[in-house]
Amino acid sequence: MTTCLKNLLERNIFDSYKIVAGHNDLNQNITGVSILETPDFEKYIIDGTLILTTFYIINKNIKLFKNLVYTLSKYNSPGIVINLYRYIDEIPVEIIKLANDYHIPILVLEYDANLSLIFNAIYAEIQSYDYLEHNFHSKFVECLSLIE
Repeated sequence: MTTCLKNLLERNIFDSYKIVAGHNDLNQNITGVSILETPDFEKYIIDGTLILTTFYIINKNIKLFKNLVYTLSKYNSPGIVINLYRYIDEIPVEIIKLANDYHIPILVLEYDANLSLIFNAIYAEIQSYDYLEHNFHSKFVECLSLIE
């Protein structure tokens, strides 16, 4: 059993969000989560990882933004979650089209969204799905629930 963006949305991981691309691609498996704020992102993206970002480094650089979408596609990323209004106010139409073509969901969050808290919530969801895959003794599962 794995988790996906659709599960995260159903669990209200994000207080306020808008899906701007990839509306039909929310069922891709999420195997990890990462906060990405570096221009050489190709070195740091891991297969199946959901990306959280403020877009500090990309800002309005369309070429770099397109390269990010290509790279996310190459690494089977289940999507990108962008904190708007800090460094970027809107997602350009050409990027939305490209993300749709490459089946990369883009979610945008409000200005005051805390990416660290969101990271922790997503990571906990991924771990809880991992626990459900195993046939643990009920006492162990109960202990894990208390820890979580």
